[in-house]
Amino acid sequence: ISAMVSIAYFHIDTILLREWSGLAPESIAWYGIAYSWAMSLTVFPGAVMAAAYPRIARLARVDVGETERRSFRSLYGRSWTLMLATGAPFATGTSMCAGKISALFYSTETYPPGTMDAALRVLAWAGGLLFLSAVVSNALRAANRWRAVIVLVGITACFNVAANVWAIPRYDHVGAAWALVLSEAIYVVGGVVAI
Repeated sequence: ISAMVSIAYFHIDTILLREWSGLAPESIAWYGIAYSWAMSLTVFPGAVMAAAYPRIARLARVDVGETERRSFRSLYGRSWTLMLATGAPFATGTSMCAGKISALFYSTETYPPGTMDAALRVLAWAGGLLFLSAVVSNALRAANRWRAVIVLVGITACFNVAANVWAIPRYDHVGAAWALVLSEAIYVVGGVVAI
C-alpha cells in the first residue's frame, strides 16, 4: 500500500500540472527536467541506507536488549548525520547553480531563465530532504512500524495533492515544486516524531 501511494505521491504533480497549468506542455517539461535533475543524486542515500538496512533491522527488533537499542540509536544518529552532511550541500549547491545548470545543458530559447531553473532551484531542496527521508523510512521499516509508514505516506500524499491544487493555478510549475518540498518536510518531521 505504502509503495503504491508513494508512486502516486511522486507523480501527482505532473498530472495536476497537465490539468491546471496555464502553460501545460511547457510547464510539464520545465518541471520534469528539474525534477529529474533534483532526484538524480538521491540514488546515494538509497544505496547507503540499503546497505545499512540489515544492521538497522537487527538492532531495531523489539526483543533486543538495552545495548542493541543504544546501538540502534547510535546508528540512526550516524545515518542522520551522514545524510544531512551530504544532502544539505547537494540541495544548496544545486539550488545555487540551477541557472548555470540550465544554461549549460539547455537552450535558452526552449528553456528561458525563470522556467526550468526556477523549478530546479526549489526542487533541489526536495532532493535534499529525500536524503533525510531515506533515514526515516529505513528506521521505521526496520522497526516494523508499517502502520506508521502507511499513515505517514498517506498524510504526506494528501497534503501534496492539496498543496498542488492550491499552488499550481497560482504559481504553475514552481508552485508544484514548493508543494513537493513542503510535503517532504512533513514526511521527515512526521517520521522523526514516529520513530
